[in-house]
Amino acid sequence: MENRVCAVVATYNRRHLLTECLAAVQGQSRPVQQILVVNNASADGTAKMLRAKFPAATVINLAQNIGCAGGYHTAMRWAFEHGYDWIWCVDDDGRPAADCLAHLLKEAAPNTIRIPLLQDPTGRRFGATRWLRGKSIDVAETVADAQSPLEGDFLFAFAGALIARDIVERIGLPNKDFFFAFEDAEYTLRAWRQADTKSVMVPTAIYEHPFYGAVETKQFLWWRHARYPRAPWKHYYDTRNRLYTLTRIAPDPIALARYLQNQARGFVGDLLFEEDRWLRARLRLRGIRDGLRGQLGPTVPVS
Repeated sequence: MENRVCAVVATYNRRHLLTECLAAVQGQSRPVQQILVVNNASADGTAKMLRAKFPAATVINLAQNIGCAGGYHTAMRWAFEHGYDWIWCVDDDGRPAADCLAHLLKEAAPNTIRIPLLQDPTGRRFGATRWLRGKSIDVAETVADAQSPLEGDFLFAFAGALIARDIVERIGLPNKDFFFAFEDAEYTLRAWRQADTKSVMVPTAIYEHPFYGAVETKQFLWWRHARYPRAPWKHYYDTRNRLYTLTRIAPDPIALARYLQNQARGFVGDLLFEEDRWLRARLRLRGIRDGLRGQLGPTVPVS
């Protein structure tokens, strides 16, 4: 297998962060053959910046925001149709270390998804997330000092994941109708089940990214509850897309039971701890309904 790499990124109104991201991609010790940017109808001057600072990049300027799922679907389809051997997904608010791609490609084999170790600006390491029947367990600190790649049940995010061409040949593209949230996890689970592959964690490949696992612990009487500080519309899509995945893509009674238990706790937490409690609770219930029905797409506006 050859190693022609296309770096792909979907972006929406993150011009300054995207500038840093693409500069880091261009500065790789092992250069990419192509950079592709899918601009999700950004209104912050992203298109103008790309023309001025990254004229060699291929840019697809969309007329409307199709979400991160639609953006990566579009980008990966373009890279696949243009014959690249590897598709390197980079997030617009992350920056790969200068040798990140070189480490990912070292001893790379077909039919694999190779994942870097994420690291936030404080040095906290994360992103090595194992999937245990519906439960995500971050083991980054455990695997961080490993000097060789680790094959296993690691979920990947569209933040530095390197995907072999034959994965796309066998399972297709990310589900564009997810719009936002869980589209990368669904793609991982689909690859495991349909392509008989495992993810490969490469701890020596470092990808700088803001920490996305932050939680707020709130308490009511004796009950302590972890809350994720995200907009209500984001919770809707996560609720819907997880349930769709657990009932159609990777059905598992234990994973589904965990999901329903977490949703029940989350619903009570919405009512107890949030100022916009009724909006959150209503969108959570709608997410469950739409997930069961298989009603996907951009059904709730981004706000």
